[in-house]
Amino acid sequence: MSGRKMIRLILKTVGIDYVVAITDACTGSVDDSDVNMVDGVLYGSKMRMIQAARNFRHNAGLNMMDVFKVCSRNPARAIHMDHLVGTVEPGKKADFVIIDEDYHILKVLLGGNTVVDNTRG
Repeated sequence: MSGRKMIRLILKTVGIDYVVAITDACTGSVDDSDVNMVDGVLYGSKMRMIQAARNFRHNAGLNMMDVFKVCSRNPARAIHMDHLVGTVEPGKKADFVIIDEDYHILKVLLGGNTVVDNTRG
């Protein structure tokens, strides 16, 4: 079964509210491979959450709202942190990633402060 079909089967079987995007991205080797190797040993992947979001969009055909459920709300609920993070609500941390329709990062705000601004040019 292809990866696309597997993702769609999982979504259909368990429902969008129970699917969590994960990534084990970490620092390590500085090459063009998809994985990090340290002293010849697999250290982890290089896939960031924005790529996981793109994968759900392209491979599962999810709309942006559902992509953010599996990449933000659902993970926060899974680790019992949804009272602090995961959705935009009064009283929660003001951490945001602002993207365009092609999932390019435009801004990153942490604690309400802009830490990345790709809109200047």
